[in-house]
Amino acid sequence: MLTEPHVGQVALVDPVGTLEPVRAALADVPGVELVHVEHLPRGGGIIAVLIPPEVAVGAAELSELPDLRIVAATSTGFDHLDLEAIAAAGVWATHCAGYCDEEVAEHAIAFALDLLRGITLLDRSVHAGEWDYARAAPRRVAGAVLGIVGLGRIGREVARRAVALEMEVLAADPAVAESDVPGVRCTGLSELLGAADVVTLHTPLTPQTRARATTVAAAIRTDGTTVAAKLLADVVSRGRAPVSA
Repeated sequence: MLTEPHVGQVALVDPVGTLEPVRAALADVPGVELVHVEHLPRGGGIIAVLIPPEVAVGAAELSELPDLRIVAATSTGFDHLDLEAIAAAGVWATHCAGYCDEEVAEHAIAFALDLLRGITLLDRSVHAGEWDYARAAPRRVAGAVLGIVGLGRIGREVARRAVALEMEVLAADPAVAESDVPGVRCTGLSELLGAADVVTLHTPLTPQTRARATTVAAAIRTDGTTVAAKLLADVVSRGRAPVSA
């Protein structure tokens, strides 16, 4: 029961978000006050919070929000939410499934092209007054093998772009036996790692996927396969996926 039964606050904690789309979505809901705050609020009367990946919500935070009804992550990832604690408190949790799928896929392809063509290393070489082609001999993109670990929404978007670039695309996902993207062949992780020139990871961070990421990292150290997965070492060592990765 709300501390103030006729007024409930919806707090937007996301520093880059704006209230306009939230206000439009709640236009027909009476008695709601929208606030934009820098930190997770505390106290009664707060019925919903919209939070970015860097704001965690667990048992401690919930204990200070007695009227909370919903926690909405303004991101696709939700590993910053303690789902068990949220469910135990009788609070709903949501996330933005599909947010930035295409943008993340394009960024992954940009990384892959950079790695295959040696753009960053050669640029640094030129800026250092060198002209050392051997420092990062460019490889042809067409015909290169891209390994995608995780064939969910983002993985499929990456696959479509890679196929359009005439890359050979392998995918490993225990939940997907056959890809719905033409030109993509599903295989096991071991075969993918053995054949790929570039590997890109697109999975949520769970105990199971952490083990797969560790396997990928070990294989890279062994055979030199390149990874277009932002801050993979951060995922493995600190246990937190980078934002929008």
